[in-house]
Amino acid sequence: MLTPARRHPKGLRSSRQRTVQLVNLGCAKNVVDSEEVLGMLSRDGYAVMGAGRRADVVVINTCGF
Repeated sequence: MLTPARRHPKGLRSSRQRTVQLVNLGCAKNVVDSEEVLGMLSRDGYAVMGAGRRADVVVINTCGF
């Protein structure tokens, strides 16, 4: 799980909810992994943003196979 210090990098602390977007580039396994990551981030308090929406954090998941 992410710690509060990692969730709110220095200088970015705010009372509003942090947002995250995940870009999936790769195979079908990436889709499953991406859903797992988004679930963890959501449980840690992040709001998941859809494609084309502005987010505080963007995670790019690529295929390594």
